[in-house]
Amino acid sequence: MTSQPGAQLYSRLFPVLILTTVWVGVATFAVQEASASLNCFIGVFFGIRLDWHMASRRACERRIAALGWRQLRGPHPSG
Repeated sequence: MTSQPGAQLYSRLFPVLILTTVWVGVATFAVQEASASLNCFIGVFFGIRLDWHMASRRACERRIAALGWRQLRGPHPSG
């Protein structure tokens, strides 16, 4: 279960957005000029970096929340 409300939609929509953007970039390169295609691929690169950063940040927040939960529970009675 994810903690972010739109995370499931985002995880399903993001690959479609990336593939669509790549297809548009390739089509633009084939039909018009290389600079538009380059801009598209740069956008895809930064989009993938942003997605990786958001995923790693969510994982870090989950670890911090789990650590806080363990500290709130106190020591385990059997340990």
